[in-house]
Amino acid sequence: ALRIDAGDGAHANQTLLTGKPKAVPEPGSLALIAIGLLLVLGIRQRRLHARAV
Repeated sequence: ALRIDAGDGAHANQTLLTGKPKAVPEPGSLALIAIGLLLVLGIRQRRLHARAV
């Protein structure tokens, strides 16, 4: 599991709740975005493999 400081997590949650983009992305939000992209790519690959088989 990734270790995210409480400060970064709080700021990331505030950004998600308010929907206001910040000029400088924080490590916590970048980690969440990276994880989201990996999950989406993983699901796409699984679906492609399933269709191929």
